[in-house]
Amino acid sequence: MSEALTRTAPLLGRAEWSSPKAAYRRAEGAGLDGEGADRAIIGAVVSSCCSRKAVAELDGKLAQGGGPLDGSPPAQSGIPDCQVTLGKLPGVLVILRPRSQEDLFKLALARLDDIKLDLEEGDESEASLLRRVQSEVELRKVIANRLRFSAAGKYTTGSEEELADATRTDIRLHHPEVEARIPIELKIADAAHWSARTLREKLEEQLSEQYLREARYGIYLLVRRGAVNDRRDWRHAELDRIFNFSQLAAWLQEEAHTLVRANPSIDGLAVIAIDLTRRDERL
Repeated sequence: MSEALTRTAPLLGRAEWSSPKAAYRRAEGAGLDGEGADRAIIGAVVSSCCSRKAVAELDGKLAQGGGPLDGSPPAQSGIPDCQVTLGKLPGVLVILRPRSQEDLFKLALARLDDIKLDLEEGDESEASLLRRVQSEVELRKVIANRLRFSAAGKYTTGSEEELADATRTDIRLHHPEVEARIPIELKIADAAHWSARTLREKLEEQLSEQYLREARYGIYLLVRRGAVNDRRDWRHAELDRIFNFSQLAAWLQEEAHTLVRANPSIDGLAVIAIDLTRRDERL
């Protein structure tokens, strides 16, 4: 694969699963635009879902100005062994369906990325309405419905499903070809009862110890509501640190990586942070 595509593919993360708008937002974050973004997104997609031979063939076609950018079906573009189809924009590829826990995990993360983008930056964002929710139960229903509406037949959702030991998870994504369901645990992170320490404890207790007994992947979804009495920062006395919301999410993701490294039964644990106050702060 060319140096440019190899360099940018990791920066684009879940481009192969995302809506075109979310994929391009990540490309912009990597300092790319226009044709450079197109090529990098294709590189991210192809490197994750195609054989090395197919990647080499596609890279050659891109170097000559051909390939999926011309809108040809994948089988006519030098990548016949990829389980992909063209997206709505030229150069954006989308995997047809998840076939493993990792696939379903990546798909869940990408859909949450899309929801985050829409709520934080969308022209018709519902963030101002969601800031009025009183409980995580109310917010969970909204997020579960959002995930359900964007499923496109690639998964089904269930919420507050009871496990064998009577513990409960917020949302789980299912696909009949995947042996386990991906749990999504939601917290209104700025509610007064959540501190940095207790959010870290729940990350380990609920996801890594309870829900991941079935799955090898899990998602910790943090939402900043921004109500009058909600937290503005998170103090961690033991670490002698005070986090803002983005710093809190970054720290918890580091802690999640530590949990994954320490637990051979877990392959992936991701933290997604949605800030419902972000759009209002920009106005």
